[in-house]
Amino acid sequence: MHPRTSYYLYAFLNHFAISQVFVIYALYLLDLGLGLGEIILINAAWQFTIVISEVPTGVLADGRGRVWSLRAGVLVLMMAMALYACASGFWMALAAEVILGIGASFLSGADEAWITDALHRRGESHLLPKTLARSQLMQNTGMLLGSTTGALLSLMHFRVVYAASAVLFAILFLFTCFGMNGADGEPMHRVKEWDALRQSLQRVRASEELRWLLIVVVGYAFVFTLNHWWTPFAEGIVGRLG
Repeated sequence: MHPRTSYYLYAFLNHFAISQVFVIYALYLLDLGLGLGEIILINAAWQFTIVISEVPTGVLADGRGRVWSLRAGVLVLMMAMALYACASGFWMALAAEVILGIGASFLSGADEAWITDALHRRGESHLLPKTLARSQLMQNTGMLLGSTTGALLSLMHFRVVYAASAVLFAILFLFTCFGMNGADGEPMHRVKEWDALRQSLQRVRASEELRWLLIVVVGYAFVFTLNHWWTPFAEGIVGRLG
């Protein structure tokens, strides 16, 4: 399978799986008995986990391989969704959210790095902008279909949505094992984990743009904790499917 095809399928399946829970996330936590303050604490824990996990998981991806990182991330997300499906209160939801953040950190950037080097190895680097643009289309299509499917499944029970997402991540893990060749997306010259960390820090210190970007991302983390307030509001107006 050509790396571009694998990348498109990965982008679709990943976003189809994760977006299952988008439209019912806050509703499910409210159904578990959590208050709105507890929901925002869980959101904040998720974002904080990503902030502190981004560098270590990126170092592992550089040292052990991009596909290795994708497989690890998908497995961790599968465990998080399975735990969420069985959650019974604040602490279980918090644990699932932290695991979810670690899984998201493993995936962050590893797929783009994989396709970039895969095309470079084939002498097709000129196709990268078009490939990334088409992958965005696949991601958005997956999110639209996934969130719609999640809303439909939630009519049976909220837990069904998380269980379905866990199953989809299991399928995605199999796809990363058999449909994505690790050798395709690795750099020509490998570096060890600590060398990758040192080079990353040197790059950040040398670039004013990257430092500002880091500030923006951290600031966004505080805003993002408000992301799910719209779902309880919207359900009362247009219903869950609406």
